Amino acid sequence: MRPVLDRLNHMDKQQPVLSSRNQARITPGAVVCSECELCGEVVIGAGTIVHPKARIVAEAGPIHIGAFNLIEEQVEIINRTPDTVLKIGDHNVFEVGARCEAMEIGDNNVFEAKSFVGPHMRITNGCVIGAMCSLMSDETLPECTVIYGEQVSFCYCCYVHATLIQIPDLLSSQLVYINTHWDEAK
Repeated sequence: MRPVLDRLNHMDKQQPVLSSRNQARITPGAVVCSECELCGEVVIGAGTIVHPKARIVAEAGPIHIGAFNLIEEQVEIINRTPDTVLKIGDHNVFEVGARCEAMEIGDNNVFEAKSFVGPHMRITNGCVIGAMCSLMSDETLPECTVIYGEQVSFCYCCYVHATLIQIPDLLSSQLVYINTHWDEAK
């Protein structure tokens, strides 16, 4: 039986591992499913989880993903900006079917299901892009911005921090489950 997870690293190593998937480097502690697609120069940070059918495509420039991010099924992260590194910070959640082509992403953001962020956007910290919302403008979202609704409304609020505190717990529980059941999946 083929294992569900393809662990491309070992916890005891200190240097990123070069995978057979183009120029992808998976940092020790990250979990990347074998059914995902990594193209071009992609670096995935420690503790990050990449689910099956996710696509991370460094089309025109590299993509550097920080630590403890959650990239769920059918997420697409694409860098189409020539000679620019798409930097994604730590503790971000990309929910099922989200598509992100942003120029830069900070920390503690949530991209809800089927949201879309265009190639000229910069997402700071603590932002939530609501389900099915689409951002195509050339701007930088202020910290703690919530995008929601059919007409794409903006809400700048501080209560978002309470929700974002739960993100590391969600990711931690997935990592614990994967590490606990790793031997069973073999």
